[in-house]
Amino acid sequence: MITCQRSVADSFPKTTCFWADYGAVGAIDFFPPGGDHFSMLQAVERTKEFIGPALKATAKP
Repeated sequence: MITCQRSVADSFPKTTCFWADYGAVGAIDFFPPGGDHFSMLQAVERTKEFIGPALKATAKP
């Protein structure tokens, strides 16, 4: 499961995604260039790209 949230401060454009699966728990922060927030879809897709290989390697059949 992945959950993402934007920071509440307009002057600090950070999007944070949290995940938990197969006993792993983690978080990743996105600080996009140009001062614009990532869309939630972008944040989720990039988080999946980041954690996908690690979770597949630890998943049990």
